[in-house]
Amino acid sequence: MSPMQVDKHHHGQADGHCLVTKDLHEELQRNSEVTVAVAVIRTLTRAIERSTATTVMGLEKDLHVSTEELKKSYPTVISVSAASELFLRFVTRTSALDVSDFRLLKQHLIDRGNQFAEISLAAKAKIAELGERFLHGGCVVMVLGCSSVTLNLLETAASKGKFFTVIVVESKPGTEGLRMYKALERANIQVSMILDAQVAHKLEEVDMVLTGAEAVVESGGIINKIGTYQMALLAGVKGKPVYVAAESYKF
Repeated sequence: MSPMQVDKHHHGQADGHCLVTKDLHEELQRNSEVTVAVAVIRTLTRAIERSTATTVMGLEKDLHVSTEELKKSYPTVISVSAASELFLRFVTRTSALDVSDFRLLKQHLIDRGNQFAEISLAAKAKIAELGERFLHGGCVVMVLGCSSVTLNLLETAASKGKFFTVIVVESKPGTEGLRMYKALERANIQVSMILDAQVAHKLEEVDMVLTGAEAVVESGGIINKIGTYQMALLAGVKGKPVYVAAESYKF
């Protein structure tokens, strides 16, 4: 899933606005391949559907409370906060907010939320389509973490008959690398897993480093799983290219 696997512990209570946390938890449980951002978008769209507000101001208040609840429940997951803020801007940036028929306005916002989710899902497929071209026959790729975008890219390349080998870094303390390793095995992709401490040594054997991202900052740098920075620095020393697979809404 998203770049980083969200802790799927159920935070909060299942009443009032806390339902959004329960919805997000269940959305992630239903589909482990869905990105965190898409899960957040679907969750907030349902929050609009569930709102009993009868005015624009009331609906906006409900939506703001829901986004704050999600951010409070997952304070260390950047993609939850980023997707929540972006969703607010996307669905409310419309002249339809001036529509006098509140029922039509609410449906318009729901439609925009669903449209945003579809755009986000399509981005993952587009990245895979463009990114698999960087993998040449027989290459060795090092990955860190368990980004669903990265995984989809590798699976797409394999489905097109490309042969390559993946070295997965264990990625402690969360051991996301183990999840990536198992997923690649299921896809019949040749894969091995190494300890975090082996990165410098194993970089001698790889042709490229591939990673996902929680967010892309203004300077062009990324925020991602701990260990990404040192891996990129070492790759630079070894002269190995580093590629980041990330959706544009993370900028």
